[in-house]
Amino acid sequence: MRIIPIYIVLFFTLFSNNVIFCQMKNSEKKKLLYKGDNLIWANKYQDAKSVFLELTNAYPDEEQYRFRIAICNIHIKDYAKKGLETLIELEPVKVKKNLADFNYHFALGHYYNHNFEIANPLFESYLLKIKKQDNKALENHVQLLMNYNSNAILESKDT
Repeated sequence: MRIIPIYIVLFFTLFSNNVIFCQMKNSEKKKLLYKGDNLIWANKYQDAKSVFLELTNAYPDEEQYRFRIAICNIHIKDYAKKGLETLIELEPVKVKKNLADFNYHFALGHYYNHNFEIANPLFESYLLKIKKQDNKALENHVQLLMNYNSNAILESKDT
């Protein structure tokens, strides 16, 4: 009878250590996610990509990290094609993004890869969403991208 309580104590000790360990991993995961997102907002895409590669290696099933790597790649010279290819593989539901937000990054991928005629409708769908939110700064930004995009389409038809 005395042996059973010892096993119970050992079991709970091991179990509680695993729970604490997971919580520490989760807090580290959140810190890295926060750091990577802030690097994206600061336009430090290469640094952000390194953070998200670390997260992807630790959590390969989490598509949101591949999505963020794709965003970084779109903005890094010579990696825009790879970023677009990754976005084509992903689905908005898998990366926990709504379709309009996903389409914005998808449009950027096409834009930076000179697929201007594909990018324009995607920018337009995103612009409709922004107008509902009354976000003038973002609306102006997307409108500017659309203007550049339209000019590029016209120039490509002239040549």
